[in-house]
Amino acid sequence: MGEQDRQKARVPTDPPWGVLEAGAVFAAWLAIQLLISGALHAGASLARQMEAMAVSGVLALVLVAAFLRARQRGPARRLVGLVRPGRGALGRALLPAALGIFDYVLVTYDWQAALQLAGLHSDRLPLQPLVALIAESRSAWAIALAVLGASVVAPVVEEVIFRGVLYLPARRAMGAVPAAALVSVVFALAHGYVWGLPQLFVLSLIFVALFERTGTLLASMAAHSAFNTFHIVLLLWATAAARVGQ
Repeated sequence: MGEQDRQKARVPTDPPWGVLEAGAVFAAWLAIQLLISGALHAGASLARQMEAMAVSGVLALVLVAAFLRARQRGPARRLVGLVRPGRGALGRALLPAALGIFDYVLVTYDWQAALQLAGLHSDRLPLQPLVALIAESRSAWAIALAVLGASVVAPVVEEVIFRGVLYLPARRAMGAVPAAALVSVVFALAHGYVWGLPQLFVLSLIFVALFERTGTLLASMAAHSAFNTFHIVLLLWATAAARVGQ
């Protein structure tokens, strides 16, 4: 075995919880989100929704931390692969990242072509509710909260839940490829946006690949954050350009 192989980090292979327990944590996370979002009045502002996201994110992490501590066989964060990148992690991340970007663009193009064949033009499809709120908002504070939520809160919480709590026991039970596919289906469906299912599925596969290649959940968190940040900045730029042109 070469020096690089000896230094290569690995994802945790023996999480002290099973698929059913992971499903219970996932269900509890969904319940937290639904309860908090349900507490908002209809037509709540972007700022209020971002504040609700932050609260649900903190509660979700507390839930996961308590769950891991109850099954702790070492540092809790290590149980989900939340460790510092090993030597050479960046180099190992480049190939899945590059292939992932290519696949995402290809799937997006094919999906839009398929929708157009079905008579559904992408520019006429409804936006995700939160995306629509961001596009309509004129509050600098609300937009700052949205950027923070998309860049930090969502990537951290979702990577811990999907690639950590859910993926690891599924990987042990059925192997990496089937587990990646299963978790990616759940990830796509959990976002509740039918028009983006193929892209969300591919995104999840990219995040799993980065986790596998680097051995740290920080890699998938960074990629998730970069993707969300890029899209929200692009949305804000397009919105500002449209307002100037009015």
